Amino acid sequence: MAWWPFARKDDTPFEQLRFAVLDTESTGLDSAKDRLLSIAAVRVEGLQVMPGDAFTTLVRSSDPGAAVAIHGITAAATQQGLNEAKALHALEEWRGDSIWVGHHILHDLSFLQAIAKRGGQALRVAKLLDTRDLALRLERPDHVKPDDYGLDALCKRYRIPVEERHTAAGDALATALLLVVLLRGLQERGVRTAGELFG
Repeated sequence: MAWWPFARKDDTPFEQLRFAVLDTESTGLDSAKDRLLSIAAVRVEGLQVMPGDAFTTLVRSSDPGAAVAIHGITAAATQQGLNEAKALHALEEWRGDSIWVGHHILHDLSFLQAIAKRGGQALRVAKLLDTRDLALRLERPDHVKPDDYGLDALCKRYRIPVEERHTAAGDALATALLLVVLLRGLQERGVRTAGELFG
């Protein structure tokens, strides 16, 4: 309850925080009726991307939907993956106490929450960061054009290499690299603690 006047301020330097940068690919955009096809996440710790500390899995599906034209994941390919309940459990085990991060993170989390609900589980979400929101906070634009704050536009603006776009693993890595750039930019603006970052 950050609004509570007697809440203890978190003075932890945010470079000491551990982040889990998430991306997913799905059969469509509606978490109420569509399903995940792949999940990927990469750790950021000490303001460094840890590509060797990553999570990735396909999620079994009988129908990849029309989005197969974008991400290329077929129903046959997903049979090498986990069922959705096991995929979520494995992801949560890997994440530990890391803070969720993503580009439009609420979209990705809505799919995880739907899986949790179907399986009678609870998804732990205490804190999260959205790289789009961080970019807006850093740049403080007078007028926001939606196309200026998509992942492609931000990666181009900050000269972040993007490989395997529209794959969960490729987009998670690009988002992790973007996160580090944005956090360093906020540090230069005087934002240095967890309390300031999430306040």
